[in-house]
Amino acid sequence: MITILLFYSALAFSTPPPPVHDILDAGAMDRKVDPCQNFYQFSCGGWKRDFKLPGDKAFYWRQGNVLSDHVEEQLNSLLADLAAKKSPSANDRKLSDFYKSCMEVQAPDTGGIETLKMRLKKLDDLKERATVAKRLAEQDLMGAGGLFEFFSDQDLKNSSQMIAFVDRGGMGLPDPDYYLKDDTKSKEIRTRYVEHIARTLQMFGETAKKSIEIGQHILAFETELAKHALKKDDRRDVEKRFHPMSYAELKALVPAFDWDSFISTLGIKAPEKLNVVEPEFMRHLNQALSTLKAEELSYLLKYKLIHSSAYFLAGPPQREDFGFWLAYLHGQKELPPRWKYCTQIIAGNMSEALGQAYVNSIKNSGLIRKKTGAMFADFKAAFAADLKSLSWMDETTRSAAKRKLNKLGNKIGWPVKWRDYAKLEIGNQFFGNELNTNEYETRRNLAKMGKPTDRSEWQMSVWEPNAYYSDSNNEMVLPLGETVPPVFDPRFSDGANYASLGGSTIGHELTHGFDDAGKDMDAEGNFTTWWSAKSKEGFESQAACFVRQTEAYDIIPGSRLRIRGKATLGENLADNGGIKLGLMALKKLQKQPGHKVPKFVEFNELQQYFLAYGQGWCSAETSEHLRNGLLTDYHPPTEFRVNAVLSNQAEFAEAFQCKPGTPMAPKERCSLW
Repeated sequence: MITILLFYSALAFSTPPPPVHDILDAGAMDRKVDPCQNFYQFSCGGWKRDFKLPGDKAFYWRQGNVLSDHVEEQLNSLLADLAAKKSPSANDRKLSDFYKSCMEVQAPDTGGIETLKMRLKKLDDLKERATVAKRLAEQDLMGAGGLFEFFSDQDLKNSSQMIAFVDRGGMGLPDPDYYLKDDTKSKEIRTRYVEHIARTLQMFGETAKKSIEIGQHILAFETELAKHALKKDDRRDVEKRFHPMSYAELKALVPAFDWDSFISTLGIKAPEKLNVVEPEFMRHLNQALSTLKAEELSYLLKYKLIHSSAYFLAGPPQREDFGFWLAYLHGQKELPPRWKYCTQIIAGNMSEALGQAYVNSIKNSGLIRKKTGAMFADFKAAFAADLKSLSWMDETTRSAAKRKLNKLGNKIGWPVKWRDYAKLEIGNQFFGNELNTNEYETRRNLAKMGKPTDRSEWQMSVWEPNAYYSDSNNEMVLPLGETVPPVFDPRFSDGANYASLGGSTIGHELTHGFDDAGKDMDAEGNFTTWWSAKSKEGFESQAACFVRQTEAYDIIPGSRLRIRGKATLGENLADNGGIKLGLMALKKLQKQPGHKVPKFVEFNELQQYFLAYGQGWCSAETSEHLRNGLLTDYHPPTEFRVNAVLSNQAEFAEAFQCKPGTPMAPKERCSLW
């Protein structure tokens, strides 16, 4: 085992990723571009000109992906080191055995395919309601899903308690609009979807003619569901996603489904309280179930099971699934190399087991955590100062906002306690291990139902170059992977760091606590109204400017596609709030005695601030990925996140001496927080 894993690890370095660049990089710039016309191109144009998108990527974020690539090499090496231990811990052995089982798979994966076939055979007979519910529960435990999502999460009205959630499901395509839009591309996608379903089913014994008919039935069924699903804009509204019910009320809402059999198969007690996220969707799902033939439902669940499994089955199923979902819909040219593929899967499935080893491998992690915590305090102070200046907010609401800010917490670096994997079984078959980890995680989530919230848990891996804000916990979570170069680098100016890690991440996540969704949650993370009517009207008036600005932005010249103003409002507010808070915190820092500014070509510290922000968003993507993002992503494209955000800052126009009326110094600027 040791020899094999060390050999696999060596493969990681045969094509090393690009070096981690500096937080400020003159070579990435395009000095021929006027920064007042297009600051994104000024910051990133040189890099975009020379960069070639890797075949295994549909999107490449210069800052995040180069970090991810290096982290994957680190994690791959850690897996090899774990295998070499003379007396490995139980977790170490599971990690290395899981990795080995993945790396030893031959194409086609006959063992995995046979396991899948046995699972598919159980879906042959779905004539009884109890059988349907039982099979759906089994699919949920495997991570295959089916017609709806069933899980536990924090009660939106009582964040200290975990309750059951029932949410929409059943739609294979990325968003309801994929089923409902009438443009040529959308029609083409639906045709390709049916053809893909047909080819998939033919691999498992169905005839060509029958499989096309099945694909058409599946598309028709999913289209009916899509007609009654909330639009992306409405999913941002907490009130439209909060519908508490009793178990008896859920059964009355969807009587065509045998909930008792479903709950029994999951191995849990019937929940006392649930949040049915989209009751209208579930009501129409009930109607669809009442009219759907047993054979049609059988094939629907079979396809969903194959699709959820195909990425983990080397050979024809994986190639077919990749061809539609990643190559066609996103423009990705190829799968990652096997060592990277396996590292990603093991790291994702046993993230905290591997996370402990990762944290121990980072030098000065304690010092990084301390400095990042100090920056978080600076940004909270800046937000408190900003609150005092808002003319559209009355004193009653301002007092409640200040209370929420004071209670807003943070988790930086890594968890205070690590997840227990003692009950997870890992064997020598990769696909079996994948199923086991899915069931382990599903049961771990379901076991929380009806229990107090464990607020120490993390929802992100510690090595990720990313962060998040939790509405229900009122806290920012900042993994260690987001606090290393080029995101944070003490060798560079405070200006550069207060933009890259500060404005782009800390200030961004902090502002999420007060965005269009965060504003509906109080200091304890509960859904409640703490706004006066006057302040709410002021918020909506200020926010409307961002919606107008977003929807007017021509991201694909000549295309009818636009960025969704309301769907992306939360991210736009967070971007704008974050960059404003960073400026406020930096100005205060600059007044401290002994403040020094490392030189970076001819740029002063304020210019370095904006340049670090711009270069933090340099990216490349396929046209397919961009289109999909405009339809499904709550985040706007990176070009917009630079140009639109900085054009709203008067300090930017002053720093680069932009004349009024130029694109980066518009007559109307948007501001809220």
